Amino acid sequence: MIQMECFASILRGPLFAVAVICMLVPQARGAQGSATNAVQISSTKDAGKLAKRQPLPFRVQSGDTLEITFPYVAEFNQSSAVQPDGSLVLRNAKSVHAEGLTLEQLTAAVRAAYSHILRNPVININAKELDKPSFIAAGHLAKPGKYALGSETNIAEAIAIAGGFTDQSQRSQVVLFSRVDERTFKATIYDMKKLLADRNLGENGWLEPGDIVYVPQNRLSKIMRFIPSQNIGAYINPIP
Repeated sequence: MIQMECFASILRGPLFAVAVICMLVPQARGAQGSATNAVQISSTKDAGKLAKRQPLPFRVQSGDTLEITFPYVAEFNQSSAVQPDGSLVLRNAKSVHAEGLTLEQLTAAVRAAYSHILRNPVININAKELDKPSFIAAGHLAKPGKYALGSETNIAEAIAIAGGFTDQSQRSQVVLFSRVDERTFKATIYDMKKLLADRNLGENGWLEPGDIVYVPQNRLSKIMRFIPSQNIGAYINPIP
């Protein structure tokens, strides 16, 4: 779970939901577990014209399989998977914490772990098998959940993968949480109702690993539960 500070000038309607979701965002690849993260709320008008995000440095996650080689002492070469608790088990040395580290940082940690038997060894670490990239679809969608992320997936496609909108979806204010650096998430609001009606799919954002698509609840569905069922017809189709 990431601790986050949410920055927004207005926290009402769907933006309030954005602020709440900030506290629920699971740790994505590239996050620093102990760091406080920030969410910047962006507006909607030119949401589809945002510059492409800079790729974040690779960071190790639990489940990754790493190949560790010692060019001058091959007997220490090994392949090891990062454990669920984030540790990496090493041969003839103590385990090191690997989750959240870059390969450069992990190399330094492994070198320190072997310092009792090897003097400043040359070590190469390569990622052999990685967890597949994914995104999260949350809120008022037919099938919210975590899904595998293809090479090119935009918001409209992500919504379709999650089963599409429901009758309670606020289609004009869909929120994309995207990580812009190691400590900051950016929340951008898209008017998918207008984009889909105009067939202007070139302006809906592209997802990257760890992104979150959140669909808030529309206002009508919020008040419908307070209207007696026998009177709903009178509200929706009033008699002239």
